[in-house]
Amino acid sequence: MARIFKWGFMLSKRLYKKPSFVVLLVLIPICMFAFSIAANQDGGFVHIVLAQKNSSDSVSTEIIDELLSTKSIVQFTEADTPDTAIENVKNGLADEAWIFPDNTESEIEGFVTGRSDYVVSVVTKEQSVSLRLARDKLVGELYKYCAKAFYIDYIRTNISDLDDLSDRELITYFEEVRVDETLFVYGNPADISANDDEANYLTSPIRGLLAVLMVICGMAATLYYMQDEESGTFARVKQRRKGIAALGCVLTAIVNVSVVVLLSLCLSRLAGNIFKEIFSMLLYAFCCASFCLCLRQIFASIRSYAAIIPLLAVVLIGVCSIFFEFRGMSELQMIFPPTYYVKAVYDGSYLIYMIGYSVAGFLLSFGLQEVKKVVKNGKAR
Repeated sequence: MARIFKWGFMLSKRLYKKPSFVVLLVLIPICMFAFSIAANQDGGFVHIVLAQKNSSDSVSTEIIDELLSTKSIVQFTEADTPDTAIENVKNGLADEAWIFPDNTESEIEGFVTGRSDYVVSVVTKEQSVSLRLARDKLVGELYKYCAKAFYIDYIRTNISDLDDLSDRELITYFEEVRVDETLFVYGNPADISANDDEANYLTSPIRGLLAVLMVICGMAATLYYMQDEESGTFARVKQRRKGIAALGCVLTAIVNVSVVVLLSLCLSRLAGNIFKEIFSMLLYAFCCASFCLCLRQIFASIRSYAAIIPLLAVVLIGVCSIFFEFRGMSELQMIFPPTYYVKAVYDGSYLIYMIGYSVAGFLLSFGLQEVKKVVKNGKAR
């Protein structure tokens, strides 16, 4: 164990002599606090414009007033007309428009009884994770009205003994019952410790970007190792141990980065349970290391490996649903490590998946290395 720490210290010391690695580390807290400041500004991460078809509709007025008065990282504004709201979305002045009907109460009753499929019209140019999560605030506001309608409909349909009571009397009883539990909980149903704080699930792009940055740092560390190997730095390392040396270099770099990421999350108050954060970050470090080592076997030359780093960064941001969600790409997403880390925050089962991903990645890397040896020996003969 002492030897492992000694090697870790020596490899870390070597990394900190490389200006590019230090710059990457410095970028992490800067990006973290920049996003945190942006989250607390009036602009927020998502801008929703609200509009009424009928300004005298009391239910929609109450809902809009509630949304406008709620402190949130989602910015709500009100448009004079639905057409204005739609134009704001088309012109990029708003991310989405929520348009309330002429008679919201009547539409809710129609939805409850099955006469209509929706209550509020949503106008958007694109689908994203943040927008879909923001809509749950609308659902939360509509719930109190839908719940009353469902309650009345159920009583009238299934409990004939209460036919003598008026709707107002039934509603009076309904309002006397307090429901203090959270309506929506984000996480695995089996994971009761899942953090459902709005600032955490709506700022998941921050975690996604940090996860991508960790992969890039791992690839940079792999590139450093390849350069050192070419220059003869590891010439005295036995051939059968060079795989371990590569893993040590990459893992050391990723662990250093993960420490900075964890500290940044904690200081910006976006971290959840600290033990779960540490455990998931540790597993993610192994995921990144296995991924980077697999790419090293595929892109064997320094030039080709360096060339794919910026391209892969763009692919990771686009494919892993950090800002936008693309349908039909779930299988492709599972190839890349950031997918597991982002989803593990709310679904504990992805912690198990990360273990399997790491093991599979290391086995694949070892297998590719052995195949290359066999091919090389075959050509030598």
